[in-house]
Amino acid sequence: MKRAIPSIIEDNRVLAQFGISLSVFDFRGGCIFASGLAQGHLGGSPRDLETLIVSFAADEVACAKLRGNAASTLADRSPRSIELRRLGPGEAVRVLEATTLAMGNPDAPALGIALRDVTDIVEMGRRVAELERFASVGCIAASVAHEFNNIVTAILGWAQIVGQGQLDEGSLASAMEIIESNARRAKNIAGQLIGVSRPNGAAKFAVSVEEVLEDVLRLLSFELGRARIAVTRRYEPVETCYADPGRLNQVFNNIVRNAMDAMPDGGALEVAMRQLGDAVEVSLKDTGEGMDAATIERIFDPYFSTKRASETGAPGGAGLGLSVCRDIVKDHGGNIIVDSRPGRGSTFTVVLPVTRIKETASRGSRPAPQAIPDGVRILVVDDEPAIGEMIRTALTLKGVEVTASRTGEEALAIARVRPFEVAFVDFAMPGLSGRALADALEEIQPSMSVVFMSGREMTDGEMSRRYDFIRKPFDLFDIQRKLLEVLDQPSPD
Repeated sequence: MKRAIPSIIEDNRVLAQFGISLSVFDFRGGCIFASGLAQGHLGGSPRDLETLIVSFAADEVACAKLRGNAASTLADRSPRSIELRRLGPGEAVRVLEATTLAMGNPDAPALGIALRDVTDIVEMGRRVAELERFASVGCIAASVAHEFNNIVTAILGWAQIVGQGQLDEGSLASAMEIIESNARRAKNIAGQLIGVSRPNGAAKFAVSVEEVLEDVLRLLSFELGRARIAVTRRYEPVETCYADPGRLNQVFNNIVRNAMDAMPDGGALEVAMRQLGDAVEVSLKDTGEGMDAATIERIFDPYFSTKRASETGAPGGAGLGLSVCRDIVKDHGGNIIVDSRPGRGSTFTVVLPVTRIKETASRGSRPAPQAIPDGVRILVVDDEPAIGEMIRTALTLKGVEVTASRTGEEALAIARVRPFEVAFVDFAMPGLSGRALADALEEIQPSMSVVFMSGREMTDGEMSRRYDFIRKPFDLFDIQRKLLEVLDQPSPD
């Protein structure tokens, strides 16, 4: 059985040079070889296969996966890899790649388990994904600027008309509707940008894939029009998908942009969506240059690019976009497929599993807020006077007693002498920050509920289960609904 181990592997210097910890087991699970790194990690040679599995897999789920890979590799002699997370020095989490390898021969099978620390590689991949996401935000700047210029022009013009005081009642109401409608358009665009820039690992929830697609097409509409690319849609009714909308936005944004690059003289883009069993299938078909089989085989490889120097001002594209897209789709339990032929365009198909939890994903449902209970006292803290005064005026008209403050220090002094049921606190304020103020308010008035206000996505480290959140920009209905939601919850412990 010793000959199950090639002589080069027995040389610990070779394994150590590549940072590989290798253990080999016979078909009964007994250890017949352990490299120097493996012995160092385990404090000696592992007694058997189960000892190694339990030592390196952090939980029973990981143990079961590694056991399953070992059994499958012994059965069909195909290597398999999984990632394991393990506490390293200083309680830092290290990521290990565990690969099962068939060794020996069919008459005397042996199993090798190679462990390699890939923490730095995983971290590099995370950073690449971050860069790719922010590149997506930068690329849509032209479209966003065009859209915002139209919105601001409409709001500014109609506001000046209203300010002249010469409109009759009907015209005034119509003007105000136009102003509000354009403000909501701006709010939606801001939300889309925040979605694209959400950090990896942000929470997933039931998402309407159609809404994500429309966000992408809306943001890119100016560039698509300028490139003379006609977009057609074929949407069938589908269920929601459990997903991070910002990362899906990144996937579709990248595919549409690649299609634009493939059609320098204009063309057509067909976006189709349907449901097949428990999966939603989205296909994006262009009439561009197409790709040959050799290109398709490498299209998802990191750093492989089909872009020419003339398109990028460099030797070619970075080649990271589709690689990142594939990783995002896989992280959602889905798949991405490409079909293309030279001169006949390309079709990228994204397959995503549907949601199996009950959750509302539609943005369109806006039930009118119920009446706010009498006697509610609210503290509003925002360094932007227009926002604090808007909330104060809106809630005062609803019979709420509102105290507004522009600094955390002033709000803290007020809270020491006056009780409040709820505090709406801007998270990013100069001086005493929103989080520091919230913690101080909790000590002074433990029964007070705190709602953070912010124009960006909050991370788990910034939030706490004790605090709530409302994202800017919000309107009167949003603030009233959030207030009722918080008042209906039990007071913080």
